[in-house]
Amino acid sequence: MQQEEIEIQRELKDNPLLYQVMKIANEIGESKAQGIALRLLKGESKVMRTDNIQIFQCFRENQPKPGKMMKKEQYFNETNLLQSEIVLDSRNHLIDGYTSYLLAVKNGLEYVPIRYGKRQIVKAYHRQGGKIYMWELPGVLIDRVSPGEKLIVRTSRGIRTVTVSAVEQYNPEQQIAPLRRAIRKKRKGVAA
Repeated sequence: MQQEEIEIQRELKDNPLLYQVMKIANEIGESKAQGIALRLLKGESKVMRTDNIQIFQCFRENQPKPGKMMKKEQYFNETNLLQSEIVLDSRNHLIDGYTSYLLAVKNGLEYVPIRYGKRQIVKAYHRQGGKIYMWELPGVLIDRVSPGEKLIVRTSRGIRTVTVSAVEQYNPEQQIAPLRRAIRKKRKGVAA
């Protein structure tokens, strides 16, 4: 029993974020905090110092809407947890979770849970030979869409069907304004 306690103390000393998460879990009961702690222990989630996270210029230039920040801040104040994940690319550039990053910096969190991922965009057209538009793919469609396939998307004129001409990795440096997300693939044999 004493050997187990020594091992736990060593693990907590080596991972200060884990200690913070377990302390919060103890305060608010078995909930999301313990799930985070378990993912950290299993190696499914990683932690990183907030000052090691690289921020693309497009994030700095497009601040989150005040209402969104207020909701995220309220959640953080009630639970001491970040509401959304911080997602980084392979070079530690933030690609999702900017509001969580801002809250972590504002509240002096030295370490934050992160995960690595990627984002993709599709270039698509409404009519063959027509103007090409871009949408971001939701997570469930990443690496599952090919040129020639039909997608259901939201446009300024409502929900429409488009044909994919290209699938590319999302590069925030090339995107000035946020992109709309594609909704889903069009089901075969079903009218849009």
